[in-house]
Amino acid sequence: MADLLIWLVAALGAVGGVVLARVWGRVEGKRAGKREAERDAMDDTVEKVERGRDAVRDGRGAGDPADRSAGRAPLEPRLIRLTAATMGAGDAGCTSYAEARLARPPAETVVNVPPDWADWIADLDDRMTGTCR
Repeated sequence: MADLLIWLVAALGAVGGVVLARVWGRVEGKRAGKREAERDAMDDTVEKVERGRDAVRDGRGAGDPADRSAGRAPLEPRLIRLTAATMGAGDAGCTSYAEARLARPPAETVVNVPPDWADWIADLDDRMTGTCR
């Protein structure tokens, strides 16, 4: 009877060891997978930042973005043609919709916006496009 009890304890120990090893391996695998996913996400983020910096660096001083597009006609004539109906008498000499908008009085440009916001928008437009006055 003692031999049977010894064999039973040994068998339960072996089965328990196998189950414990599988559970432990699964936990370690999840932990390693999470670390790998975090590392991959960080690498992707770094690559995106580098690509963005390269794009900004290459884009500076390269001229008008519409002129840089390969195989396409410049965008400016299309903008003038499309926005001709929206340009008022004070817009003469402006070559783009943004410049035409800047040439208008603030009341025509920004409607129902608090004055501080209108000033901020006008300042942002000046920084982005310059004025045509």
